[in-house]
Amino acid sequence: MEAPRETLVTLADIHEARDRIASVARRTPLTSVESIDRVCGATVLLKEEYRQRTGSFKIRGAYNHISRLAPGTRVVAASAGNHAQGVALAAKIAGLDTVVFMPSNASLPKVQATRDYGAEVRFATGALDDAVVAAKSWAAEHDAVFVPPFDDPFIIAGQGTLGLELYEQAPEARTILVPVGGGGLLSGVAVAYRALAPGTRIIGVEAAGAASMVASLAAGEPRALTSLTTICDGIAVKSPSALTLAHVRSLVDDVVVVDDDAIGEALVVLLERAKAVVE
Repeated sequence: MEAPRETLVTLADIHEARDRIASVARRTPLTSVESIDRVCGATVLLKEEYRQRTGSFKIRGAYNHISRLAPGTRVVAASAGNHAQGVALAAKIAGLDTVVFMPSNASLPKVQATRDYGAEVRFATGALDDAVVAAKSWAAEHDAVFVPPFDDPFIIAGQGTLGLELYEQAPEARTILVPVGGGGLLSGVAVAYRALAPGTRIIGVEAAGAASMVASLAAGEPRALTSLTTICDGIAVKSPSALTLAHVRSLVDDVVVVDDDAIGEALVVLLERAKAVVE
């Protein structure tokens, strides 16, 4: 069932988050590549969030949440890698100790990067959702604060700062494509755009082998997938949360799925045409 409208993040929340993270998160470039425009038959603008600190947008939401915690708070999180790094760096800046639970098959470079940012890494058998369960259990046992990867208003508002930047950099954009895992980034960007440019189409893009948001939209409530099969480990989430699903149902025009072959082709195009090494 859809959450009441008043539970959704607001544009004011996103503006407040931008002020809070201004000294930590970078304003990343928005660029175009003529050869990609020719391939797509349209003007395509690329938000280079891979140039963000820790290599992804996750530092935005992580710092917006963690910077509010009291001194001495112990932080725990669960992630396949990007949220882990964002939390680890945000906690380091805030002077807090961090434990991160990662799936046992997590990328080794992401594991090492998380450690390099100062976090203690522990492993959980299974997918990201299983790591979340382990992290929440550990948090309860050790009086720590669990920082969710997407199921949190502060996380969503922090990710929404990317939407503010997009609008300021390209107010003429007519369609926004946003990758979907748990839905935190899509939710935040949708809040910003519905307030600033309500006529802009907002489309979520989900891996076919991890299409939990599409399944949940069809069911009208969060639905957990029984298996995940995709090269996109960073967005391989068995189920969105009720909060992110409510945002997507209320604010997003559509969520589409793409298979791994198409994703692989896109990665090659970005590497060859834009010289961009992205996930």
